[in-house]
Amino acid sequence: MKILDRYIFLEFLTTLSFASLSFISIFVLVDLIEKIDDFIDHNVTYTQIAQYYLYFTPEIIKLTAPISTLLSSLFVTGRLSKYIELSSMKASGISLYRLLVPFFLVGILITGLDFYLSGWIVPDFEKLKTKFEAAYLGKVNKSSGKNANIYLLETPTRIVKIRYFNEHANICYNVEVQNYEGSSLQWRVDADQMTYDTTSGKWVLKKVVYRDFSNGAERFASAAEVDTVHFSFNLKQLKASNADLDQMTLTEHGDYIDSRRKAGFSTINEALVKYHLKIAFPLSCLIVILIGVPLSAQKKRSGLALEAGLSIVIGFIYIGLQKTFSTLGYKTTIDPIFAAWFPDLFFLGVGLFMLVKAKK
Repeated sequence: MKILDRYIFLEFLTTLSFASLSFISIFVLVDLIEKIDDFIDHNVTYTQIAQYYLYFTPEIIKLTAPISTLLSSLFVTGRLSKYIELSSMKASGISLYRLLVPFFLVGILITGLDFYLSGWIVPDFEKLKTKFEAAYLGKVNKSSGKNANIYLLETPTRIVKIRYFNEHANICYNVEVQNYEGSSLQWRVDADQMTYDTTSGKWVLKKVVYRDFSNGAERFASAAEVDTVHFSFNLKQLKASNADLDQMTLTEHGDYIDSRRKAGFSTINEALVKYHLKIAFPLSCLIVILIGVPLSAQKKRSGLALEAGLSIVIGFIYIGLQKTFSTLGYKTTIDPIFAAWFPDLFFLGVGLFMLVKAKK
């Protein structure tokens, strides 16, 4: 069986590599056609264009890996069936379950690669891609909108409002700190600016107005600079809490969710959905093999066009389910974790059903 396993393993890996390169080429070509006017208008050089698509490539690989895996499993199994190799294997006592072994070995490799891309490489390259678009195409950083009107439930009794956070200069503007006891406001601090002193590890408030309501009568005080208001977050944590979720590595994303939970935030559904999608999406590379091999093993004849068509249709169904359930998870209509994992669970059920029904 080692020779046969090696044969199928290499066939599947070769076909998968070719399919991935094809999808990368198609994605780049379509995106280039869409952006060519922007590149010309902003006098972007060929080298800079190549740099931009270098940043884009990991995301393309991540997105197309499940479809490439499905297409390759359909094509390789279909070819084994077409040239009666599959029938010969069955006649010699090799079951369809056993045939899946080399497919799954490649599947584990591509799943591991896709998981690494999804969790660490793509977020870092997404930051570089966004900076490139801002620098050379004049596009506003899509996460910059999150720098305005930031609300932090810093502790269960304290709310921090930041009108604008300049993450490059590390300055917070128009800061409000409100401290409550139950539903009663105890004191409030308003500051024109807030900066972080890296030496002392303290936030420094500038042009401060302090108002105390604890005794039933309002008392005022003002100061040019104050560093005695203690916060549970530092500069790095503020930047992380204000970052684009798609630009967080899996580790940063997990820390972000933990920090929000500890601070008492209840609205972390979008963060939960996107965190679990970074894990669930790569696993679809393994699940689609359960669909592709049994499906193609049933056909007597197949062509590349049919396999490509089936892959695209199944891919669209998966993405459609993912988008629909993700939105429901964001809006708390359904559990966020279930929303992220439902497409995988659905296709796993379909794959197991097809495997059981297939002729062994």
